[in-house]
Amino acid sequence: QFEKYLSSISIKEEFLSKVFIEMKSYSGQSIKPKSLNKLKLLENLIGFKDIYERALDCYEVKNKTYIGSKEIMCEEFLTYFTNNGTKSIVIVRDPRDVLASSNYPRHKKYLGEKKPTLFILRTWKKSVKHINQLKNNKNFCFIKYEDLVCEPYKSLDKITNFLNLPAFKEHFFDDGIFNRDGSMWQANSSFNKSSNFISNKSINVFEKILSNQEINYVESICQSEMEVLRYQFNTTPNQEIIKNFRDY
Repeated sequence: QFEKYLSSISIKEEFLSKVFIEMKSYSGQSIKPKSLNKLKLLENLIGFKDIYERALDCYEVKNKTYIGSKEIMCEEFLTYFTNNGTKSIVIVRDPRDVLASSNYPRHKKYLGEKKPTLFILRTWKKSVKHINQLKNNKNFCFIKYEDLVCEPYKSLDKITNFLNLPAFKEHFFDDGIFNRDGSMWQANSSFNKSSNFISNKSINVFEKILSNQEINYVESICQSEMEVLRYQFNTTPNQEIIKNFRDY
């Protein structure tokens, strides 16, 4: 039903323009559109994919091969996008580190105030469900965060192959990663700030941050998905761990 809705939706220019204008002060949108004039061409567009691409045109990126956006909780759109020719990449991370990063950051609170543990874990399980559903779709690719930070060039090869782009040569990022405007990219980790390519220091941060009760709870709730993704854990999951857990 959701895919059918996305296929038939139409959005008026004045509505979408208002959304962009309201987002001017929103810190979560790091790059602002240069102009909203392209939205005037929305009138005859039907279907979310065409509307989405028209909205991306507002950023006026020149000499582009691809242009896209990043989200953290919108997997519901993946099936629609991949079935309509839009390439989509999901990066999944150890749920224990996700919980530690979300609820106990040392730096900026990227997800706001502390959230219920079960909400975070259900969101993570949802990601894995979509990965399993789409793993054979030619327009879908997924990477484990741990592989990306431990073997970055191997993971980047997987992405460039997926996007039919030239591979990054070894040592390409020895001088750091640069943004499109030429400035040095800064990591937005909740724990370790670094601009020296990609750091793996954020792996297993949960061991020093989460309580044993929280770790056992995560491993019990996410057992089957962690096994599929080959995350190692020591807990023998059982219902008592889940029943006795309390959020503080």
